[in-house]
Amino acid sequence: MKEKNYYILASQSPRRRELLKKIIDKFDVWISSIDEDSIIADNPAELSIKLANLKMDEVLKTNKDLLEKIANENFREIIIITADTIVSLSNKIYSKPKDREEAYKMIKELSGKIHDVITGYCVYAVKSNKRICEYEISQVKIKALSDSAIRDYAEHSDCLDKAGAYAIQDMLRYSEKINKNKFFDIVENYSGSFSNIVGLPLEKLEKTLKNLI
Repeated sequence: MKEKNYYILASQSPRRRELLKKIIDKFDVWISSIDEDSIIADNPAELSIKLANLKMDEVLKTNKDLLEKIANENFREIIIITADTIVSLSNKIYSKPKDREEAYKMIKELSGKIHDVITGYCVYAVKSNKRICEYEISQVKIKALSDSAIRDYAEHSDCLDKAGAYAIQDMLRYSEKINKNKFFDIVENYSGSFSNIVGLPLEKLEKTLKNLI
């Protein structure tokens, strides 16, 4: 009798790992790295899927021998998941800031506006050679902030490893704060999938997995 499926999340993001645990009990984490800055597309949604696809190609290529070994074991299917999340305003893409000055500029541009958060993902069933790639779009509005508030945020928050220089799940619970009563909370509201904004649209991903397997 064959065992359950073997799941692999090919992502360096600890946030995606925590999200995936909500719908899959056990999975391996593999690292997928490509030169994202060199990839172009006609629009942010297309770029997110293109990046997820390229990450999948890279994982399959660099782990070919290991996948063949796993395929010989008693698993029903081997499922690999890749994803890429993009913050976009008027088709301008906001990646992870290189430094705190760039973080300041990003939040200043996003301040008072509604922007898109797009996660493209690919799911690949190794044994049946089936791949499905989708994307989800949510929207976030950053509060209209003063220059001093933006500067405080950019200089004291944990924003450097976040696309768009912020993480919605961190609002109201930063360990770093200016004083005892002032926490960083720069998000006014959002619409759409919350998990998509964090890095993986769980609702849509679950449906994709059911359609794939």
